Amino acid sequence: MKTTIILGLVFTLTVFRSSAQCLTRTYINLANKVFTGNLESKDFEGNLFLTIDTVNAESPNVPSLYFEFDKSSELIEIFNQSMISINVDGSFFNYYEMFNNSLYNSPLHLSFLVNNSKYTYVIDIWNNPNNITKIEGLTICKSNNQVERFNE
Repeated sequence: MKTTIILGLVFTLTVFRSSAQCLTRTYINLANKVFTGNLESKDFEGNLFLTIDTVNAESPNVPSLYFEFDKSSELIEIFNQSMISINVDGSFFNYYEMFNNSLYNSPLHLSFLVNNSKYTYVIDIWNNPNNITKIEGLTICKSNNQVERFNE
């Protein structure tokens, strides 16, 4: 429950911020790997998790799907299947690198938006607190509408 509340708050803050891009793009290659489905087991480290909140973003009573994994290959498979089912239109946008996020014990947290024909999804990359070049968890969260994508 605590994780759902924290992820909901992060989602809200992410969706409603301006369309400007973050100034740092040091770790954008990791975001590209997540977006394109080219993740490998070596990209992960720590207590691996995946949160999928795409069923009904309008109702806070509908629980998110939350998985913990021992093997990164299982996380990658479920995440990639989820991204295929979203049917993303175009590339990702509104990319952010957030450093020392007070909502999650990590010196780095990456976030970006993707659209399909009806909705916008927030994809969050939760980096490992001890090695920010590695992923500890991923989140897919659907918004209630579609955020307009500006030319970047």
